[in-house]
Amino acid sequence: MKKRKQAILAVLALSALLGLLTIQVFWTFHAAETREDQFNQRVSMVMARTTEELCENQSMCSSLGTCCLARDSDECSLELDSRQKALVDSLLKYYMNFYKIDLDYNFKIVRTDTLAAIASGKSKDVFCQDLAGMQLPGSYQLSMHLPDSSQYILAEMGPMFFVSVLLILLLVAVFVMTMRTLSKEKAVLQRTTDFVNNMTHELKTPLANISLAASMIGRDDLAPDKRKKYNAIIRDENEKLKEQVERLLNLAALEQGNLPNGKMPVNMSELAGELKHCMEARFAEAGGTLSLHLHAENDSVYGDKLLLANAASNLLENALKYSGEKPAVEMSLRSEGNWLLLTVSDQGPGIAEKDQALIFEPFYRVTDGDVHNVKGFGLGLPFVKKIAEIHGGSITVKSTPGKGSVFTLKLPLIV
Repeated sequence: MKKRKQAILAVLALSALLGLLTIQVFWTFHAAETREDQFNQRVSMVMARTTEELCENQSMCSSLGTCCLARDSDECSLELDSRQKALVDSLLKYYMNFYKIDLDYNFKIVRTDTLAAIASGKSKDVFCQDLAGMQLPGSYQLSMHLPDSSQYILAEMGPMFFVSVLLILLLVAVFVMTMRTLSKEKAVLQRTTDFVNNMTHELKTPLANISLAASMIGRDDLAPDKRKKYNAIIRDENEKLKEQVERLLNLAALEQGNLPNGKMPVNMSELAGELKHCMEARFAEAGGTLSLHLHAENDSVYGDKLLLANAASNLLENALKYSGEKPAVEMSLRSEGNWLLLTVSDQGPGIAEKDQALIFEPFYRVTDGDVHNVKGFGLGLPFVKKIAEIHGGSITVKSTPGKGSVFTLKLPLIV
């Protein structure tokens, strides 16, 4: 039902966006048409005022009449002399400036019934005005060509067009960001729900064991060895609870950028050796091996030793948990430029590509279908990532399903 509502909301939002885009595009084209009409009216006024003055100029009318009589019958336009051209050009230039039209132009006087005049009348950048008032022998019109009229109109409405395009892009960007945010929020909500459910299960089991052990200890007829056994159960389960709570608190503290112990020089080769010594027994118990390879010429970083140990320990514990039977895990240390690279590689089931970008997000856990094969809260790798970031480093993973994973903790060296 929730998915259906979300789909309906998405469709409604998309419809609203398309509606707004349609209105915006329509308004932009309408504004362009309005600008073009205004421009055409101004040019028409230029042509009308120019021909009006030409018709009032008796000398011009007489000279053009003579020119018309001398014209060859096959010619489409009149050949004006320099004085006639200068007069027409001066009038056009004056009225172009008067109506604030800053464009190059060329003009000619053509017969109205010729193909040239008909073609000119159909062109958007050619403007014609009849010269009937000059009483010439035949039907003629003044034709003016403005080759850059389209660019001029666009330039005039440039700011308006820019704002319109900007608004359209803004609408699209807001919609995309909103949908991405909703998708992320949905994923976080799902992971949080999974975390709460998993945490409830994880905490319920040790609490039930503690409750059962405590009730058994309260029996008067309980043998001493049994009492010791139940005490051990309570102690172990209490440690598990304490560990999980501390991990939550530590992650919250790291989110604020707090370092519990401050920074100091840390020899990572020594730290890696200590971790190997501590973890070897657990690997041996699982029938596996943990090997260490030290190849770093410079192995000193500046940081919180306890947090760095926790980060590396988390990587080793993950490798142990997810490698199945007889885990074979390698930890190596090497330096590249000003960076120290601590690598933990295993031969486990690997991680699918779609999960690799998400495993460092809080509460995210890789699943096999709908089943979590390994218990946990999904906090280990986010904890490692936060530690790496606080130390100015990073954590990356390379994995191939069925062939294992390689986690690399990258930290800045002391140089």
